[in-house]
Amino acid sequence: MRYAFLRGLQVFGMVVIISGLATGIRTRNMGLELSALAIGVGIFFAANFLLDKSN
Repeated sequence: MRYAFLRGLQVFGMVVIISGLATGIRTRNMGLELSALAIGVGIFFAANFLLDKSN
């Protein structure tokens, strides 16, 4: 159960990055793109760190 939750969290982090990129390009807002990148990468690597700890 924990594995599936953390993998889902990683997918959510990737969705945040992609949607922030798409919205930032559409509205020409570089700040939005960078903040979405930072938040998405943070979520992704936090979940990855917890996955490594569980094994």
